[in-house]
Amino acid sequence: MRRYIKLSFILNLCSLLLCLAYASYHIYLRKASDATQDVTIVKGSSAQDIAKLLHQKNIIDHPTLFYAYTRFKKLGTKLKPGSYQFALHSPMDNILDKLNAGDQRFISVTFPEGYALKDIAKVLKNRLDIEPKTFLDFFYNRSQGHPL
Repeated sequence: MRRYIKLSFILNLCSLLLCLAYASYHIYLRKASDATQDVTIVKGSSAQDIAKLLHQKNIIDHPTLFYAYTRFKKLGTKLKPGSYQFALHSPMDNILDKLNAGDQRFISVTFPEGYALKDIAKVLKNRLDIEPKTFLDFFYNRSQGHPL
């Protein structure tokens, strides 16, 4: 009986150590890919919503582990909305640092002098995927406060 308890203890301890090693690899040591993915976190997204979105975009492999790590670091309510660019399979610690700091991606758009509104709308469609009709409606009705 005593032998069975020792064997059970050793097996449980080994399982725990393997789980910790696996989690540590995904949190700290994982090598990110050269490929990147754009992600937009909308205002009001929970940590679970963000974990699911990052998993869908192949940025993380384990949304449950990401969520648990977010809760462990007490960052669940501190993650900032916005547009981000992440390398595929990034370490979770890097992702959380970026989301906590609000380190968003910025896009620069230049309009040559003399462009008409329709030309500007086409550029915005190509660079930011904003529908020309949405932009033109916003421009002509800006007093109504339409968001882009």
